[in-house]
Amino acid sequence: MNSPVLYIDTPYLSIDEYARRAGLSAEQVRSRIKKAMIPSIVLASEPGKRGAIMVNNALLIKEAMEQEGWRDE
Repeated sequence: MNSPVLYIDTPYLSIDEYARRAGLSAEQVRSRIKKAMIPSIVLASEPGKRGAIMVNNALLIKEAMEQEGWRDE
């Protein structure tokens, strides 16, 4: 059996975009990121610069697929 191929066009989402998609407020998303309930990553335009906190959508999708019984063969 072949494994499905999944293309993720948005591996990282801004807090506002994730909030919109999830039906939450941006503040609720920030709170859940601080509690490690939503995986995040800091993306900086240059090394040493302050970066934007982004929701790690790729990891969320991976975790969801694992819960649904998908597996890499």
